Formats: sequence, C-alpha cells, structure tokens
Amino acid sequence: MFLFLRGFRVVSLLCALSLAAGIEADEAVGSDAVLGDLARGEALFDLCSQCHGADGAGNPDIEAPSIAGLPGWYVDATLRKFKAGGRGTHPDDISGMRMRPMSMWLRNDEDIIHVTAYVATLPPKQPAPLLEGGDARAGEREDLEVLEARDRAHRLERVRLQPQLA
Repeated sequence: MFLFLRGFRVVSLLCALSLAAGIEADEAVGSDAVLGDLARGEALFDLCSQCHGADGAGNPDIEAPSIAGLPGWYVDATLRKFKAGGRGTHPDDISGMRMRPMSMWLRNDEDIIHVTAYVATLPPKQPAPLLEGGDARAGEREDLEVLEARDRAHRLERVRLQPQLA
C-alpha cells in the first residue's frame, strides 16, 4: 500500500509540474495564441473567403458572419462542431447548412488548426449596421416610462392593501 501511495504522489507531482509548465507557456505566448502554419492556414482560408471575405468581415447578404479576430478556441470549436454535424444540420439553419460542407473540406485536425491560427490573426472587423434610421434612445425612454408607471401602480396597491390602523 505504501508503494502505491508513493507512486501516486510522484504521478500527481509530475502532472502538477506539467500543468504549471503549460500554463506558463500559455501566458508567454498569450492565452488566445493558436499554434499552426499561417501560410497553410491562409491557403485554406481561400475557400472561407468566398463567403466571409478576404478580411473575414463577413457578408450579411448571405448570412456569413464576421469571423475576423475571433478567439482561436472559438473558431476551432465551431469548425469541429460543423464538421461533426453538431451544427449545420437543422433544416431551419440555412446558413449553417451552407457552412457544414465547407467545414468538411478541411480534411483533418491539422487543417482546422492551421485555418484557425490564420483567422485568429485577422484584425477584428465590426459589421456594418443592418438597420437604418431609428432611435435606440426611444426604446430606453419607453422602458423607463413603463417602469415608472409600474412602480406607481405597485405603490398605490401597497397603500390600498395596508391594514387600516385604528
């Protein structure tokens, strides 16, 4: 039993040290850094650019979102979900159904890593507003008026329900 516990402590210590080394490495390169071949990622991104644009800014006309500057972990997870069928298979998800075959074009994990690394290097792009005109402040004012009216009604109801003091 003693040898088992001693071996367990050694394994635990080695795991803790490797975890600490991994954390230090992540901090050194940045927590969002994705290691991959950027040249290969750029070449793979050529297909992506057909919908998302060369700068990754997206195309609202075909519901292709801006992907430029997204964190690598998110791009990686999303591509894997599309490839595995976790996304883009529902009949109501037209843009997702368009994206799924594109993800299948990435042949293996290395392709996903490379294109993810490239996308993570693109500077973020703010999509252009889709609505013209309007007044966002009007909604805030309307909400405030509703809340004030509700507050007045609640105060009146509390007064009405208070027991009469003799």
